[in-house]
Amino acid sequence: MKKSAQNGFTLIELLVSVGVFSIVMVIGIAALLAMVDATRKAQTLKSVMNNLNFALENMSRNIRVGTHYHCQITGTPSGDLNASQDCTTGGILLAFEPRNGSPSTVADQVVYRLNGERIERSTDGGVTFLSITAPEVRIQAFKFYVSGAASTDSLQPKVLMTVSGTAGISAKTTTNFNLQAMVSERLLDLPEVSSYSQSGYYAQSSYYGQSSYYAQSSYYGQSSYYGQSGYYGQSGYK
Repeated sequence: MKKSAQNGFTLIELLVSVGVFSIVMVIGIAALLAMVDATRKAQTLKSVMNNLNFALENMSRNIRVGTHYHCQITGTPSGDLNASQDCTTGGILLAFEPRNGSPSTVADQVVYRLNGERIERSTDGGVTFLSITAPEVRIQAFKFYVSGAASTDSLQPKVLMTVSGTAGISAKTTTNFNLQAMVSERLLDLPEVSSYSQSGYYAQSSYYGQSSYYAQSSYYGQSSYYGQSGYYGQSGYK
């Protein structure tokens, strides 16, 4: 009677299989840990950059509806903050009159400045400041470029903000950033001879003025097509 042959693995085959499996597992675990670390870094950077973007967006919104821009090259408020002042070469402090504020009251001025590596905000004319950027955001350079602040010039007030630095909670998750934002004052701040003044587009001599298209001598005026002498006038066809 013949015995049935039994197939199996030799010891060498088992050792090779276990070795290959171990190598694959090590590579897979390393890749998985790298993916987890990259995801954590991306989430951290997103949170930090959201904080910075929110701070800049809030600043832009408040500056846009403000008036009487006052820029300084020093971080300590000085002089009359209600007096408009340009910073064509760049400054680190910007004060302005907020919406519904009183130009005669300095205590209601909103002030933004760079203090160390943080951007700070004051709502009481620079008496007290509160940081608006997270500690993980380290500002290395922050400038305000203000032009057209004076009401006597022919320029609409505008502010260019530039900011650069690093963001992250550790050396592995740190990244560099460079941002800029341009803001123009919403209220019209041009001399009386501008396009909306008495001699402008909507003035007495403008498109809708007394001598304009719809004025007394215009298309629908007294002497116009439908006027007294017009097509349907007293001396007209009907």
